Amino acid sequence: MKTRCSYRQVDICNIQALKIALDDVSHKQGIKHIIHAASIAADSSPIDSFSIAAYEQILHPKVLGSWNLHVVSQELGLHLDSFVLLSSVK
Repeated sequence: MKTRCSYRQVDICNIQALKIALDDVSHKQGIKHIIHAASIAADSSPIDSFSIAAYEQILHPKVLGSWNLHVVSQELGLHLDSFVLLSSVK
């Protein structure tokens, strides 16, 4: 079995840009797996010392982006074998 890997750098909070990117890849080679690796660099303070505003600023794009990936993959009718979400905060 031949496997191909493709990646796109796109602001996944922008659902239209995400839809264009996934539709492009889907038509060129198909999509069986989505791996979303979200990382946000913050100051070096422990996460339990963040203010609510800082915490929301860090988590909002991760959660919205993950949701947008889900919605767009459904809208495009992708038949995925895996949908992996990875996240970290520095």
